[in-house]
Amino acid sequence: MELGATYCAPSGSGIDDDDPLKEFYMSTVIGRSVVEAMMTIMMVEERENGSIMDVNDVLAHFNHETMCGDGADKCRLCHSNGVPSVLAQICQDWIDYMASEYGDVSSYIKQRKKMTLSKIEKEVASKIGHGAFPVPPPKKAKREEVLAVAAISLLAPETLGRKSKNGEEKIINRWLMVKRPKEGLLAGQWEFPSVCVWDSTDKQKDGKKGKKAMVKNGEVVIPIVKALERKRSLQSFLESMTIPSLLECDDENHIRRLFKVTCKSKRINLSQEKTANSTSPPLEHIFSHVRHTMWVEHGHIQLEEDDEISFDFSSFESSSMSWKTEDGREVRWMSELDMKKVGVTSGVKKILAAVLKKRK
Repeated sequence: MELGATYCAPSGSGIDDDDPLKEFYMSTVIGRSVVEAMMTIMMVEERENGSIMDVNDVLAHFNHETMCGDGADKCRLCHSNGVPSVLAQICQDWIDYMASEYGDVSSYIKQRKKMTLSKIEKEVASKIGHGAFPVPPPKKAKREEVLAVAAISLLAPETLGRKSKNGEEKIINRWLMVKRPKEGLLAGQWEFPSVCVWDSTDKQKDGKKGKKAMVKNGEVVIPIVKALERKRSLQSFLESMTIPSLLECDDENHIRRLFKVTCKSKRINLSQEKTANSTSPPLEHIFSHVRHTMWVEHGHIQLEEDDEISFDFSSFESSSMSWKTEDGREVRWMSELDMKKVGVTSGVKKILAAVLKKRK
């Protein structure tokens, strides 16, 4: 510990000039070996073909025998695509050093006579090699989820039975919100009703195997889930929430008028904004370990004077304004002010902003 405290250089290369063990570290050995091999390759190329190689050219000449023995297995220094990341960093750092020290790298290579490194160059190469470690662990790929989201609103009194300060009853939009389960991602947070229609983990769902995640160039390819599939999943989820006042009526015409769109069997039909040839692109929201691709559909409940269906706006606690689903999740019609009070996530804010923009 005392030796480490004496020779530690946290703000530099991580190695001290007076460290008596610096020549024996594997990192410094790798640094010197790579730079010596690199200089040999560059000088041979210049003498035989008269050209000066860049970093990519040098890396192309390196093979697995150089860094990884017989090349049968990739060592931990190698990137997933087979290009040694440490090797690339050392090569780039050495070229940067030559540029800063000698100005014109090509002229320096042409004038250089010895392929072996000088004492000073060995010290620099050792520091470059040591500075390339530790190798950062490869980042775990984010889980991908495709969500179908419903943003449903209705006009309701702002105060819900309470007297306003000026005595006037202001009518505002309230949005259907559901509380997430107490465990898992964003536990206990309020959100728009949503259902996951695809995820990259390819879990078994209802005894059927989901769509297998495709990987291209190391990236998960997010599929386009058909609009009909998204809508069916979303409508099924909304029906399971048993929205009061809407599902109590048997007259399909009332439901049709409430949503201003065609509906069947009391299903909640939501509008999809159209562009020239397709639906609007999905929204994207990224968490630390999962990315949501959100297809948002929105609808507005338009109450008519002759509607037999009505909402109880007498209080916040009325069954029309807040209730619980069969599995115990809380559901509530919230104003934008209510959302601020409960502290909704940035993902919810992004959806709300997009819907409001579409409705202008």
